[in-house]
Parts: sequence; structure tokens; C-alpha cells
Amino acid sequence: MKLFAPLWQEDPHELADAMLEAGFEIVIIQVAAHGLDESWLGRTLDSEAIDELEALNEEYGVHILGEGGEFETLVVDGPHMDRRIDLEYETEWDGTRGRLRITDASLEVRSGVESR
Repeated sequence: MKLFAPLWQEDPHELADAMLEAGFEIVIIQVAAHGLDESWLGRTLDSEAIDELEALNEEYGVHILGEGGEFETLVVDGPHMDRRIDLEYETEWDGTRGRLRITDASLEVRSGVESR
């Protein structure tokens, strides 16, 4: 078996920038690390969030892309997707970690795009 890991040991900030520039919309759906509070649940990763995660990396060691389980994400839109996933959710927080509990999800209709 051969391992193919094209992102291994790449700079996480460069990877984050590349994902944002490519048009990915990435939502944080679970957090479990010092420095990540309930306000991060449902937050979209953007350049401001990446900058804040870099500061949390310096203070707490949080990986800016969540490697190691500090947080989990869901891609809700991107260049490979015909339609964006619209989420409805509730947050569950236990004081030190939390997650989104998805209550409904639907595919948004885009003008000029046929659904599959």
C-alpha cells in the first residue's frame, strides 16, 4: 500500500489561504480546545478567523486547521459543488467543548444551475 498525503507538512496558513481563494465555505461544527469557546460554533472560516486561530496557536497551541482534534469543520460550499448546503442547527455546549446539532439541511438553488 502506498500513502498519498499531498497536504502533509504543508504550511497550514498557506493551505487555509488557498482554500479561501478557491471559494470554499467552511463552517466550524465542533470545538474541543482551550481558547475555542461557544462563539466558534457555526462560524465560517475566513481570513479574520484564520488570524484569530493563529493567535490561539501561539497562546494555546491550537492548530489553525484543527489538526489534532481541536475543532472539526464541514465544507458547505465550494468550487466542486453545484449547490451550497444550508444548515439549521442548535448548539450544544458543556462548558469546555461543544458541537452543532444539525436539525435540518437543504441544498440551495442557484440561478442558472441545474440540479443533479
